[in-house]
Amino acid sequence: MSAKIDKETNIGYNKMNCADLVRARMKDTGTALHELAEKMGYSRQRLGNRLLRNSLTAEEFYEAMAIMGATVKIEKNDGQQNLLWERTPSVGPPICKMCNGYVCDTEKADSLAASFTCRKYPEGIQNHFAWELYQDRSGFYFVVVYSDIPSCPTNVYTVTPEEAEWYLEHNIL
Repeated sequence: MSAKIDKETNIGYNKMNCADLVRARMKDTGTALHELAEKMGYSRQRLGNRLLRNSLTAEEFYEAMAIMGATVKIEKNDGQQNLLWERTPSVGPPICKMCNGYVCDTEKADSLAASFTCRKYPEGIQNHFAWELYQDRSGFYFVVVYSDIPSCPTNVYTVTPEEAEWYLEHNIL
């Protein structure tokens, strides 16, 4: 099967765009719009508008199809597979938190740097901290501080590109 790489994709005899493909997969799997939106971290209205306008990014299309159990591949004419985006995995557990009005989701970002600290106290108590710097597909940076101390829960902090660069240059994380 050959496909044009633009907003419209030829599938068999039907001319379908990415939004049509997502809707068709939703119908095939019995996935409701609100279910898919929730799994993608969107409101029902936001995803509905993106489908209505056919304004899904390649990443959103790929993610929506993956959630519904489909694999999207782009192949060169010589048959070699070309990955859309291969994410650098996190060393910490998945975190998705709102910080300064921005959704910081470690499962949708690249891990750029990480460090781990263990503090031991005379009483035999140990506390573990880990810091991890992330960058998402839009270029936004954030840091997750992981902790096993009940009074100091895992938290997320936004950082500027300059701060992220400084952290990487000075190996602070």
